Amino acid sequence: MNSVIVQAEHVVMPRAGRIAAIAVTATSAATDMSASNQLGTELKDGRYVTMVADGNDVYIATDTVDPSAISDTNTTAGNAARCYLLSAGVPQSFVYHGEKYWELKCASGETATLRAYVSSRLESETA
Repeated sequence: MNSVIVQAEHVVMPRAGRIAAIAVTATSAATDMSASNQLGTELKDGRYVTMVADGNDVYIATDTVDPSAISDTNTTAGNAARCYLLSAGVPQSFVYHGEKYWELKCASGETATLRAYVSSRLESETA
């Protein structure tokens, strides 16, 4: 079955104690999501993760190894391809593929909270 259909049919609402709230500053910093108590064992390959930037936009890059710092002002092609902009207040969902590290930052002088939760089940868990 198509993974988009699986997610649409098996949406998981945010649950108390299972929402990661990560402080984000203007300094690029990596967070090891495999150690996140809030997402716990629910963070598995193929599940969707929904994220919302609370307060300000958040720049994010993910990798299986600790990524190098990201920049919100460096517009060279190499840097622009390294990060994604999460607009403040706009929920966005992504398929998790084992990207252990999430590199996060805000624009210069800004802060935010990144809220994330696992928002779907695996197809094997829906039968």
